[in-house]
Amino acid sequence: MRLNKLLLLGCLPFIITACSEEEFEKSDTGEKVKIELDVQQRSIQKKSNDFAYQLMTHAAKENKNILISPLSLQVTLGMLANGANEQAYNEIITALDLKDYSLEELNEFHKIVMNGILNEQDPKVEVSLSNSMWMDKSLQAKEVFKNNLKTYYNTSLYNVDFNKTDMANNEINNWANKETKGMIKDLQLPLTASTKFVLSNACYFDGQWSSPFNIKNTYTEFFTAENGAVQKVPMMHKTTKRIYLENDNYQLVSLDFGNKSFSMVIVLPQPSKTIAEILPSIDWNTSNVSHEVDVILSLPKIKLETLTELNEILQGMGMESLYENNSLSNISNDLSLSWAQQNTCFEIDESGVKASSVTSANGMESSSGSIYEMTVNRPFLFAIRENSTNTLMFMGKIAKIE
Repeated sequence: MRLNKLLLLGCLPFIITACSEEEFEKSDTGEKVKIELDVQQRSIQKKSNDFAYQLMTHAAKENKNILISPLSLQVTLGMLANGANEQAYNEIITALDLKDYSLEELNEFHKIVMNGILNEQDPKVEVSLSNSMWMDKSLQAKEVFKNNLKTYYNTSLYNVDFNKTDMANNEINNWANKETKGMIKDLQLPLTASTKFVLSNACYFDGQWSSPFNIKNTYTEFFTAENGAVQKVPMMHKTTKRIYLENDNYQLVSLDFGNKSFSMVIVLPQPSKTIAEILPSIDWNTSNVSHEVDVILSLPKIKLETLTELNEILQGMGMESLYENNSLSNISNDLSLSWAQQNTCFEIDESGVKASSVTSANGMESSSGSIYEMTVNRPFLFAIRENSTNTLMFMGKIAKIE
């Protein structure tokens, strides 16, 4: 019997665009919206962030730029959980550390977070989260699976002929191009005639800093890449009041977007430390820090595209049976996962951020009245998050400037 294969992908464009300081001052930042989670949902959210940290730890082992969307992958795994057989389902929820919660509770959590993020009222930030399911015309997805994806994940369903791989590729790429506002035009999907199902999540983020950098203060300076190469890069500069933490392992600063519903946390290892050494010690949750300090910040402009193959990462986190025969039998008979990837675009320039509360359990809060300097001229980590829930939308490692 020839087994049907599912191709899993995440097309995840991320862009932080600039506006001038004058443009920013003229516009209304809108009303900040708080996403309300109950006690149980906050517990799921904490475990979701723990999964994100593990995901980043696995991905960051490679000596290259890494950009992943924990939110997108978690949503996609949530969709897959609805179609998995018992063994594959148990591996998914074990990897997510959600064995104490039902599938309905997981689905409801994803629905609340996705709808909450999409309902954020901020003219300085544009976010879209889109899900799509592409089923070969020869197969029929089970009604329970289709209904759950529509009800909880607002998933669009499409029928295609994967025997005509070029035509199927074009249809899926056109969807990705539309949902990512033209950021990702070609997903480079390894489609074959045995492909029977593609499940895709697209996450688009376009945010303007709450306090932009002045383009007049951007100069060419040196950046030492992870492989030791010294690069000349455009470096942005500003003195700003921000949430800032420093300890023996790293410096951390938080920069806000728009009305502060979203923020970017940047973590720079101390000169004597590597990213691999500091990763286990980072506390990305800064919500307990109540004051800001003056920081002289230097940050490189960045523009990059990444394609991250997720097969080894998922299997390394215990999700091996997803790739075995009939693992997704609750979608359709004889269906299994064959490939998982994320396509991501990322751009950062002068148009700025402002931080939300950030603290580190094993770090030190900076004392008020001091001035601190943070020069990001070597490999660093970052995260983009929604602040009311602390949802990690994107995480990345910059090993070199491309």
